[in-house]
Amino acid sequence: MSDKPLVISCKVANTGITIMKIHVDTGSSIDLIYEQCFRQLLECIKADLQATAISLSGFAGESVWPMGQLSLNIELRDEADVKLTRQAQLDFYVISSAPRYNMLLGRSVLRKLGIVPSMIHGMIKFNTCKGVATINSMAMQSIRAAISTQDAAVAHKIIEDNMVVINFRYPDQKIKIGTELDEEIRTKIVQMLVVYMDVFAWSEQDTAGIPHDDTEHRLNANLALRPIVQKRRGMAHDRMKWLYAAKGYHQIPMAQEDEDKTAFHTGKGIYCYIKMPFGFKNAEATYQRLIDKAFEGQIGCNLEAYVDDLVIKSKTQEQILFDMEETFESLHKINMKLNPSKCSFGEREGKFPGYYVTEQGIQANPKKITAIENMTVPKTVKEVQSLIGKITALTRFLSKAVERQLPFFRTLKGCSEQKNFVWTEEADKAFQEMKQLLATLPTLIAPILSGHPIHALTDLSVKQVLSTPAVSGRLAKWAIEFGVFEITYLLRTSVKGQVLAYYLAKMSGELEGIHERTQLKPLQHEIWDLYTDGAWCIEGAALLAGLNVARKMNISQLRAYVNSYLVANQFNGSFEAHELSMQKYLKLLQEATEKFEFFELSQVSRSQNKKADALSKLAALTFLHFQKQVWVEELPHKSIDGSLFVVAIEEVQPNWMDSIMHYLRNNTLPEDNKEARLVQERSPMYVIENDMLYRKSYLGPLMRCVGLAKAATILEEVHSGSCALHSGYKTIAAKIM
Repeated sequence: MSDKPLVISCKVANTGITIMKIHVDTGSSIDLIYEQCFRQLLECIKADLQATAISLSGFAGESVWPMGQLSLNIELRDEADVKLTRQAQLDFYVISSAPRYNMLLGRSVLRKLGIVPSMIHGMIKFNTCKGVATINSMAMQSIRAAISTQDAAVAHKIIEDNMVVINFRYPDQKIKIGTELDEEIRTKIVQMLVVYMDVFAWSEQDTAGIPHDDTEHRLNANLALRPIVQKRRGMAHDRMKWLYAAKGYHQIPMAQEDEDKTAFHTGKGIYCYIKMPFGFKNAEATYQRLIDKAFEGQIGCNLEAYVDDLVIKSKTQEQILFDMEETFESLHKINMKLNPSKCSFGEREGKFPGYYVTEQGIQANPKKITAIENMTVPKTVKEVQSLIGKITALTRFLSKAVERQLPFFRTLKGCSEQKNFVWTEEADKAFQEMKQLLATLPTLIAPILSGHPIHALTDLSVKQVLSTPAVSGRLAKWAIEFGVFEITYLLRTSVKGQVLAYYLAKMSGELEGIHERTQLKPLQHEIWDLYTDGAWCIEGAALLAGLNVARKMNISQLRAYVNSYLVANQFNGSFEAHELSMQKYLKLLQEATEKFEFFELSQVSRSQNKKADALSKLAALTFLHFQKQVWVEELPHKSIDGSLFVVAIEEVQPNWMDSIMHYLRNNTLPEDNKEARLVQERSPMYVIENDMLYRKSYLGPLMRCVGLAKAATILEEVHSGSCALHSGYKTIAAKIM
């Protein structure tokens, strides 16, 4: 059973030309040849094109004017028995379009040749003078085996220096095939290249360009400004033809309303760009958007793309064929053409983009290294600038590249005119050292753990420390370094399994006198100490603030010390709290301590509490001079002040915050790999405080995350003016934030 289209191949009788990818369409009343196929026919055949005044109607009722009408002698042949053949003279309309096929056979051909198509079985049958012939659809079998073995054998024989000719009309344009591949794989790659011959641009006429519906280049022009008069350009005729060549950047069309804005005049007339030239500032961005759109499902999996450089990544030789087929089909969708002379397939290493990618890693371009080694001592400012530019291209492979170039920059200082330039001994010494260093450039390799999930077993709060908004200094550096890895922090549940890791980490070489440990003491939760300073109104608030910090750090056992004899005895029950404020503080303190497994409050003398006393006095004056390791938290209100009562708004479940909160709490990821990767990348930007999700900000407060229900309520309150007067959109956005 098949639901794919019927795609066959046929030969043009008495010419030896095989036309691949012919769509058998039982719903079409006419037969078509598309322009990309017509351009590749012999000149003697193309000369028979006859003009026509008939317009064709498309599926949506639109009118299409064909380029002309062409008569071809088509030969259909059984796949198993070459004696079962059938020839017929057929009339085709040639149209300009960007399809996935070369030809289309409609009902007229089926009726004339007596073809019986079967969409379910994916084949066609027809009578011949020697029996019934059968042709299977190319879509039913592997596309790599659809080409005739005769054509593949001929193409495979023409290999010189790993270069193969697949289009015999252009023998000078060859494609490179890797030499380390198995002979069978090499043959199948050649077969596939012949099948997808229309993917390559053999001449300027083969490239119709990217359809406007897929992408087009627009100019960000200010129509209020007066146009600038362009100077007359002097160009030869062949140069003018290159303006319309559809290779590389010239495949993307200009927006029709912007074509006249690119006009210029020459001795032969006035011209404008109909395809995007490379000279535009945002040409690369437009091209990159097209590539990202066309290969959205492949980039990062089996393909990497940077502007016009494409690299297909395959782990095995057999996988190369599947990856090539998928890439070629993606190119068909946008009608993009490749330059055959710059393509290579089945190689273990290659150039991308500007670097050499090998099995060992990424290496510098030898041409760039040779260019510096062959340079003579710079004698002018421009030569020094050229040297600096060449070295800058290799800075990824040079350690302390900027420091090594300082002598060159010093020679340019104060050289507003050429006569002030002096090449110093320091610069000459740095120049010779640079040449010696280029001879031993390193090979860049990917991190060993990159691309693999990492499970870190620890009983410390590493994840909370690295993701806190107050992280700075060396901790911030490590947080950035760890951010490129897919790390999941898990609680260590077994100590015995860690003994060997500790042993190997501390000991190396041959060991003597190993004493086996028969029993290990279980880990005990560490008891933390908290010191506060002040009376009830101050020390009570500080003590509550300290308890809140301890809960955020997931501390389960805490021992607190206070100066006040009254505070300690009231909490322990020895004294009774009479004043209302003391009772409120005592109640809040008792509620906070119930959340700890162990809590003890003791009174210490001021002589034993000097550090807490000194910190409190400094913080009362100013904390601008503190180092970043000292955290200062300001309490704008008393802990016993009454709280405002608000109407609770229930969020709609589930919402966008659920996946992030599940990961931050339990390290639970969604089942979908793409969504799970997205959650891991975004989670460092969020933190959970008091069971609420907050987004971190740069040098600012935490921003509360809300769902659709609360967001709608906030917007309604702000716009209705209940928060303040009606204001502009920037003011409203600031109030919401």
